[in-house]
Amino acid sequence: MIELIRYTSVKTISIFVLFLLVNVFLTASYAQTKSILVLDQEIDRYKVGQYLEILEDENKEYTIEEVSSPRLSKLFKPLKSDSINLGLKDSAVWVRFTVQEDKFTEEKGVNLKEWVFDTGKSDNFDFADFFCPDCVESPEFVEEKWSVERAGKLRTEDGKCFLHKPSVFALPRFSVSPKTLYLRVESIGSMWLIPMIYSKESYLKESKKENILVGIYYGIILILAFISLYTFFVLKDRTYLYYAFYVVTIGLWFLFDQGIIVSYFFPSLGKLNTQLTLMDYWLLLFSALLFVRSFLMMKTYALSIFRLFQLIMAAILALMILTPFADFLLMNQIASMLGLITIIMIIIGGIVCFSRGFQPARLFIIAWAVILTGGAIKFLSFLGLIPITKLGFHSFQIASGIEVVLIGFSILDRIRILRRERKHLMDIFGKYVSKEIRDEILAGSIPLDGESKEVTVLFSDLRDFTTMVEASAPKDVVIIINDYFTDMSYAINQHHGLVLQYVGDEIEAVFGAPIALVDHPNHAVRAALDMRNRLEVVNSKLGKKGYGALRHGIGVHTGVVVAANIGSPDRLSYALVGDTVNVASRIQELNKEYNTDILISATTRAYLDSDITVEKLPERKVKGKRKPVEIFKVI
Repeated sequence: MIELIRYTSVKTISIFVLFLLVNVFLTASYAQTKSILVLDQEIDRYKVGQYLEILEDENKEYTIEEVSSPRLSKLFKPLKSDSINLGLKDSAVWVRFTVQEDKFTEEKGVNLKEWVFDTGKSDNFDFADFFCPDCVESPEFVEEKWSVERAGKLRTEDGKCFLHKPSVFALPRFSVSPKTLYLRVESIGSMWLIPMIYSKESYLKESKKENILVGIYYGIILILAFISLYTFFVLKDRTYLYYAFYVVTIGLWFLFDQGIIVSYFFPSLGKLNTQLTLMDYWLLLFSALLFVRSFLMMKTYALSIFRLFQLIMAAILALMILTPFADFLLMNQIASMLGLITIIMIIIGGIVCFSRGFQPARLFIIAWAVILTGGAIKFLSFLGLIPITKLGFHSFQIASGIEVVLIGFSILDRIRILRRERKHLMDIFGKYVSKEIRDEILAGSIPLDGESKEVTVLFSDLRDFTTMVEASAPKDVVIIINDYFTDMSYAINQHHGLVLQYVGDEIEAVFGAPIALVDHPNHAVRAALDMRNRLEVVNSKLGKKGYGALRHGIGVHTGVVVAANIGSPDRLSYALVGDTVNVASRIQELNKEYNTDILISATTRAYLDSDITVEKLPERKVKGKRKPVEIFKVI
């Protein structure tokens, strides 16, 4: 067995080493730059990378005459891939390649095509100069020893570029003799190119496809932004406003990053484009955190991460303020690192919230994993750590498009789950209050922070229940008390009352709060009468189950109370405070002395309808009151 493992290990290692050697050999072979690109009229596009040589001008001082001289010509280095990626730079780069027309073009009888050179960079360079020797005179070219086509967002005068796209240059007509062309680009930031030569017809087709895809992307961004704003105005949930803010900042960032705003809308912003791009990037990170902490309800599910997000957001604001004054390359590096850290923290936050029961986080985590993948590819390409490709360059934009759609679905999932939970809570809440009161409270129509109002308070208490509890099994006690509370609560709710609490075998209810109720004393007394009738029904049910009959006493009093949400920050309850509550409770206790079941105060009696018959009883002093209280028995 050991020998087999050794053999397998050695074989595996050998194959791996062989793979590396083959890969190095192929890479080395591929790195050999071909000398001349021959433009065949039957081919529409060429990858130019294998024909390119590059020279970095760190001091930005070389002229076309110098780089084309024998002294500097030998310093050019062949390109090792189809793309140039030098990472973050504050320098100039010279690129040269040699082209010629296919010598059999005339023999084939093919009309000469028009060619364009595409750098592959969708946003503009600070400066870009395309040089060719002995070009045919054209109004699009400045006549010097070298014909030059100038472009760049920092030019004092706008250069003329093919189709007004700064990254594409029209090639001159060639003869069958080779011509060496030079491109000088200068930018502060990411320095990369994916050079291609297209026929004009082929480029227009390719450009049309790209424009359609770009249009679809920004269309998705606009639609999601409008839907989110509409949802915010309908549901009054700021999460959707934050999401709209986030989506808009994504769209703006790509508009700045790709030079679309400068090229097509505000050319005067050319010199500020790099700063505005970075400023909008900070705003993008800020809006993402603002949305995420609201969407995931982090104050509830992940308070520590919520506080960490606050610190990151404060740091982002500080960096945004420093951006105009700090070194741009340094700020770019910080922005890239902080962007990846932010995405990772967002994913961790989503996982934590999901693990703690927040179900809408499931699609959310997938969405941000997609953006992390795209961001990582863009980040590593941005720093020059991996080769740049068109797909890699657009990876973050593609990922962001997928992400905003997935987050849109996760928002729908959040709405669905929250509605389900709300319905569940409403069903539970409806067991404690009437449907009308429940709907008013949930709609926010009732102030729960404290108000003084006149109400009628009802207390109900079972007689000799303690003795019954001691003589009965716990299961029987639960059955009896639940049957009693069910019918009594129903009677209270039917007369627009609110059961505030159950304390042992006692019920506390209020009429006239939190919703104002006209003629609440009558409603309270009629509820008491209904409770009397329902007690007979309860006793009939209990008798069939073999239990003894119940007796209760009810006290009703009308007066002013303070109604509010009362308790600790962790647990609140809607409660009444004041002398009225105490008097109602004392009146209920007097039923024992008078051997009655419903007693009311004179205050309540003054509001009663004539069809409710009462009998005045002798005045009695109750605990907490100096003067005797007038008592009436409801017949």
